[in-house]
Amino acid sequence: GEPPVEGSWENIVRAATVDELLAAISDNTQIILAEGHYDLSTASDYGAAASGARYRWEEVYDTDSKGYSGKAFELIISGVKNLAVVAADGARVTISAVPRYANVLRLEGGSELLLHGMTVGHTEESGVCAGGVVLLDGVNGAKISDCALYGCGTVGVQAYSCRNVYISDSSIFDCSDSAVVSSRCTDVRVERCDVFDCGLS
Repeated sequence: GEPPVEGSWENIVRAATVDELLAAISDNTQIILAEGHYDLSTASDYGAAASGARYRWEEVYDTDSKGYSGKAFELIISGVKNLAVVAADGARVTISAVPRYANVLRLEGGSELLLHGMTVGHTEESGVCAGGVVLLDGVNGAKISDCALYGCGTVGVQAYSCRNVYISDSSIFDCSDSAVVSSRCTDVRVERCDVFDCGLS
């Protein structure tokens, strides 16, 4: 089995729904997700986060998704420090986004962020994606470990203006463009990862 996730957090919160996951986002917090599928578009505040929330929804253009009408939004977690989102021991956890133009998880301007032990991607359907899976923007210290990142996202992990990004022991697959893209970053490491069926060919 995996060694326990290392780190220290003031708050440890267990979540079993999308709303519980979102409500727990805060500094110095480890969120432990129960087994299940977390479809972000089912959030009760989808499109309009409450005042004071540590995340926001940003509208993205999306007309392609079957069975999906109305506006589409991307989740942006902003400025959070020392946040871990991890699957409970042995639990199968998937976080997904319906909109084809949304990044599934977008993390901006935070530090010491950890994603561990889960699957992240877009809901499967035909059509072209324009959004990636995990986007890191201006983050100082991010770890993605023991995860499966899948398309039809364009890119598995995008890192822009980040420092200390470490992706390990993960699978990145079915991304239409690239597995990992980094720009204006320092110290990006990818170790012991499986990459397959990425790129248009």
